[in-house]
Amino acid sequence: AMTTYNGEKYLSQQIDSILNQTYSDFELIICDDNSNDNTINILKSYSLKDKRIRVYYNNKNIGFLKNFEKTISYCNGEYIAFSDQDDIWNVNKLELSLKNIGDKSLLCTNATCIDNNGNPLNYTMQDVSGTKKINYKNLCKFLVHKNFVQGSTILAKTDFIKNNLPIPESFKYHDWYFGFMAALDNQLIYFPISTIKYRQHFNQVTINKKQSMISNLFIINHTSTQMHELRCKFISEQTSLPDYIKLYAKECEKYYYLMRNNKNFWTYKFYFSNYNDFNFSNNYLYKFFEKIKRILGIIKFQIKKMEKYNV
Repeated sequence: AMTTYNGEKYLSQQIDSILNQTYSDFELIICDDNSNDNTINILKSYSLKDKRIRVYYNNKNIGFLKNFEKTISYCNGEYIAFSDQDDIWNVNKLELSLKNIGDKSLLCTNATCIDNNGNPLNYTMQDVSGTKKINYKNLCKFLVHKNFVQGSTILAKTDFIKNNLPIPESFKYHDWYFGFMAALDNQLIYFPISTIKYRQHFNQVTINKKQSMISNLFIINHTSTQMHELRCKFISEQTSLPDYIKLYAKECEKYYYLMRNNKNFWTYKFYFSNYNDFNFSNNYLYKFFEKIKRILGIIKFQIKKMEKYNV
């Protein structure tokens, strides 16, 4: 399932990578959201070349989420693989995903990052998303504040996706939503092998590594903060979740609220500990030393990561 909108620059490369899959028994459903560049002509050309392609066109722009839901409604197969318009699928993406999804409802994988021109950036999404430290015993808790579900790597059962539509209006991103819903029923699996080349679009060049490092450590992006609050609100409304996860989400939301209001102490405190679980132990001395240890470890980890990826 692919949604398109003004994607003429990379669209042909992506469609070619899908059509050349080692697993070929599929149909490619594309819904265009009223593009005004050459996207529609490209889609028409491909639909005439390959009978596996079905293309639909919106008469007006309805936005990504609604267009995504509309695209899903046209899918009839047992599984749905999500596709962006500007990435590149590895030739065996579908084959690997189908072999490894097992009896789960949703599988997501690692992704190799490339730049605008398709050149490798020498890191994967696993390197920067914290996926190596996933707590598989409690994916819901991990997903409260950190999303590792890369949408364009997803393969999911069609019934599961359709049963969880529509996507709540509070969510800008469909991948975290479906990932969390799958985790609620222990139906989420992560496959650590890269199956796509995930294109990174850089709007600006890093001017100074040290300046950028400080910015990443101490400036909180308001969009991500607001998204986190919406996640927590959604979690608190889930009746099937255990109370301690709701409490965890509530604690996270409190810290993000303080961060949003520029309370620096809480900003730094939460930023350096947001990769770790809150400690609800009554042993306050142990809790204090554990927190210091975590803060020092996270500072070291963040600096190394930012230096490595030049951010």
